[in-house]
Amino acid sequence: MTRFLLTLDQAVDTVFEALQFAAAGETYIPKIKAALIQDVAAALIGSKKIKVVENGIRPGEKMHEIMISEEESLRTISRGDYFAIKSILPEVAAASTESPIDFAEVSSANYLMSTDEVKKFLKNICRVT
Repeated sequence: MTRFLLTLDQAVDTVFEALQFAAAGETYIPKIKAALIQDVAAALIGSKKIKVVENGIRPGEKMHEIMISEEESLRTISRGDYFAIKSILPEVAAASTESPIDFAEVSSANYLMSTDEVKKFLKNICRVT
């Protein structure tokens, strides 16, 4: 199972970036990495003797998160450290000379950090030992 990881600073930066640069109706998405949940658990547990029990997927839970769907990718452009999804409504979406990016979807399965990157990420935000 994978999930995108976002720091509080990245979330705040995304809001300010959208306020400053987004056109009407656009949705701003940060370009962030994802992690295997087992790597997150291992990093948080560290060398402690804690038993890990896998319970499987809960009803309605997904194996991977989809940040930008295949349908949205047709209206998505890249802006530095962010993706901007144009509005589906033609009266809101401004005419743009920017070309949509070339991908099917943005899934947490495709943007995975290594185990060491997960440990470093969590160490920086959680003071994990």
